[in-house]
Amino acid sequence: MQKVSVLSVNSWKRVQKKPSLVTANDGLMEYLFNANIYIILKLVYWQANE
Repeated sequence: MQKVSVLSVNSWKRVQKKPSLVTANDGLMEYLFNANIYIILKLVYWQANE
């Protein structure tokens, strides 16, 4: 849980510097995160059916 708090502090500092860039970056990270979950679930489902 230590990592999460450090990340949020870093994000908060970055938001104060460049709001638009950080927002775009967070959107991209969220998209990649969701895509990874989808791919992992698909792989698990595919292996379970084998």
